Amino acid sequence: MSIEVRGVEKVFGGFRAIDGVSLNVQEGELVALLGPSGSGKTTLLRVIAGLEFPTAGSVLFDGEDAVTRHVRERKVGFVFQHYALFKHMTVFNNVAFGLRVKSRATRPSNEEITSKVNALLNLVQVEQFGNRYPSQLSGGQRQRVALARALAIEPRVLLLDEPFGALDAKVRKELRRWLRGLHDRMGLTSVFVTHDQEEAMELSDRVAVMNRGRIEQVGSPTEVYDTPATPFVYEFLGNANRLPCRIERGRAYLGPIVFTEAVGLADGLGIAFVRPHDIEVTVEHQNLSIPATVRQVLVAGAVAKLELSLDTEPGMLEVELPRGAHWGAPFTAGQKVHWRARTARVFPANAGSPPAAPSEVEPATLK
Repeated sequence: MSIEVRGVEKVFGGFRAIDGVSLNVQEGELVALLGPSGSGKTTLLRVIAGLEFPTAGSVLFDGEDAVTRHVRERKVGFVFQHYALFKHMTVFNNVAFGLRVKSRATRPSNEEITSKVNALLNLVQVEQFGNRYPSQLSGGQRQRVALARALAIEPRVLLLDEPFGALDAKVRKELRRWLRGLHDRMGLTSVFVTHDQEEAMELSDRVAVMNRGRIEQVGSPTEVYDTPATPFVYEFLGNANRLPCRIERGRAYLGPIVFTEAVGLADGLGIAFVRPHDIEVTVEHQNLSIPATVRQVLVAGAVAKLELSLDTEPGMLEVELPRGAHWGAPFTAGQKVHWRARTARVFPANAGSPPAAPSEVEPATLK
């Protein structure tokens, strides 16, 4: 089933939690709502579920208005961040709950409920815990039970609010892969909320990056990471160096040195973004390289992290080099070096949102 959100707004008192959001989720897609706390992602998820009523706008399921439908009529499975399992019920009864509270006309028989619940417990790999209570399970097991309960009503849409937020890193990774496989096997349309960039990139078909109640960019994980539409998206999706620059005649300058192209941008102040792993460091000057001084070298496993002081103007640059590259040319604190960016992205300094075509080039191609 497809989901279409059209111009949705949600106001709580004087606070605008969602500000004119539109989003299309295709049938069978898994879409992540990614953003910091307070960006509106959970409120949007609850509006889609019918747990919140929008102040304005509409939500359509398969092209039909869903706002006027009761939450039970939407056939939405909702998984809460903290599981929301009934502590006084066994695992089996938690999963069976949604089936047992159906109206008499649509309620399955006891035999059908037993068969279905056992099948779901087997599907989520907790079949041996049916007679246990939630307090007797690990966090990962409770999350699987919460998913089974959501699936019991045969939802057309699965909505998940920070489904792995309460779990440790190793369990989160295991459950991410498992959930992706479950989604694909069942052919669900799924939307999940997360503030974890790695989680969104690994799990989703598309990512909607939210900030202050609005969607800043929607695209595949590769698109939003490689071609961020706004400065916020660039900085939120991984580490980024933010370098004040000057834009003149289609080029960006750091001090007196040309740093990269800025095609299509008006002359004035700008901000250049470059990721730590997109920086080359050499001892000798190269084309378009900029002088700097090594402040610190930290080796963390397979990565060497360098902090460089810029010689062109006050500021510091973070660099990440593969361990092999670092040991091939070991750098030390106080050493004079040169650096250049393989790729960079330039925005006007006052850009809250991007120009029509923000500049992104490979600096080494400049003549």
